[in-house]
Amino acid sequence: MQTLPSLGGFGAIIDVVRGTYDVDHVTYYAVSLGIDARELEKPEVQEFQDIDGVILQTGRKVAAVSYPQEWLRWYVEANFFESDPVLLGASASFDPVDWGELSWESRDEREFRVQAQEFGVGNQGYTVPVRGPGGQLALFTINKQCSQDTWQAFLAEHRTDFMLLGHFMHQRVLRLVGADQPTSARPLSAREKDAMRLIAKGMSRGRASEQLGISENTFRVYIDSARHKLGALNIPNAIALAVHRGIIPPV
Repeated sequence: MQTLPSLGGFGAIIDVVRGTYDVDHVTYYAVSLGIDARELEKPEVQEFQDIDGVILQTGRKVAAVSYPQEWLRWYVEANFFESDPVLLGASASFDPVDWGELSWESRDEREFRVQAQEFGVGNQGYTVPVRGPGGQLALFTINKQCSQDTWQAFLAEHRTDFMLLGHFMHQRVLRLVGADQPTSARPLSAREKDAMRLIAKGMSRGRASEQLGISENTFRVYIDSARHKLGALNIPNAIALAVHRGIIPPV
């Protein structure tokens, strides 16, 4: 992903992720790149131009999706941007969103879900919001048709991977459209690196602090300090940055 020369390569990345995790669909949607359309490398792009499976919308939004084209057309025609519970819920959240925890109580919400499944969208989903400076917001989603028990076991095993994938993908998109804002990070201490490495492995703060022989409060200080030094918005973003910069080994 970090070596892709153009946005067109993200269609292939989506397919690889689908196959690796055996899921029905994977999507990346940059709701806002945090910059003016005139500053993009290709400001002439028209609405929903499809380039090798990557959709560019008026030069300001980027989407790489595996959903059927018929569903995308219906989604746009019905203007679900204003009522999609997943889009609205994840856009308002700083934490990953399990679709099962969203509200599906109203008639419109239930109807939306039924229509989505008729077009091949799975009944389970996990959306990771990725935020950045200047109003940047991207949503990375994993979607799968399965039972609730199977889904919970699946998330327990892979949710950390999905958080990292979402942040890595967003970083590369920003770089390719010239919207990234590199910062000079301060070096992390040995303890901060250890704390980040254990969190990246999926350990709880309690277990990680016990392994390091420190209190959970002290462990939290190391994590927060590392996040601040890396210039990250949250812990998943900090982990992604630390891995990308070679500070800690890949998960």
